[in-house]
Amino acid sequence: MANRKASIWLYKKIDGRWRYVKPAIGRNGKIKPDPDAAYYVRYREGGKMVWRKCSSAASAVNACEQQEAYLTAHAFGLTPA
Repeated sequence: MANRKASIWLYKKIDGRWRYVKPAIGRNGKIKPDPDAAYYVRYREGGKMVWRKCSSAASAVNACEQQEAYLTAHAFGLTPA
């Protein structure tokens, strides 16, 4: 079965080292913005892990939803290989 998941990650400095971490989620289910971090969408393309940089939390959420829709369509053969 093809991979159909994408996830949002932050790249930020923690204890002097740069780390990928999951974003903090508020009570309303939205990502809490972090001005000191870079946002990335992570997904697999074939066997390769792909990290796509986004400019803000909102654009990361949109990019993640779009990528999951594309991966689902690709799994059902609706997109060109």
